[in-house]
Amino acid sequence: MRISTRPDALDDERLNLLKKHGVTTVELGVQSMDDNVLKKSGRGHSSDDTRFAVTLIKENWFKIGLQIMPGLPGDTAETILHTAHDVIALTPDFVRIYPTLVIKDTPLEKMFLSRTYKPWDLKDMILICKKVKTLFDEHKIPIIRIGLQTTEELRQNIIAGPFHPSFRQLLLSRTGADNMQSIKSLI
Repeated sequence: MRISTRPDALDDERLNLLKKHGVTTVELGVQSMDDNVLKKSGRGHSSDDTRFAVTLIKENWFKIGLQIMPGLPGDTAETILHTAHDVIALTPDFVRIYPTLVIKDTPLEKMFLSRTYKPWDLKDMILICKKVKTLFDEHKIPIIRIGLQTTEELRQNIIAGPFHPSFRQLLLSRTGADNMQSIKSLI
């Protein structure tokens, strides 16, 4: 059994309760390891909260999964790669990569409508997620999901952002095409 929570929502008492009820895996919605991005996004936790939570989870013998959201307000290619490197340093058992989408009736929608946030386009998000995936692969950290699971409710509530129902497949196709180009240049 697994649960997903915020990095700032855990303590020994809550982890003991989870153990008592058979939870074996804890996933954290880290989103970013850049404190400026977390603040601009109104996430309510810091990168230090994430580091502390991961330590606590590991000390309590749970498997740990970390979820990141490239493309949050204030994100750049550099901050996203910084997040990937910091996540790698935490040695999670697995990760999920959810490109940031603007969803109806959220604070991010208000930022989008007021033009204080511009979502990444699909092409640029695929390129940065390809780099992030390469880093996780090099460090043998399994990626169990790339992109949100498509549901009708999700489709109806997406306002903007790099959505594609087969985001992972697009990323893998881009990786394959880039690899073919590299091979052709060697021939």
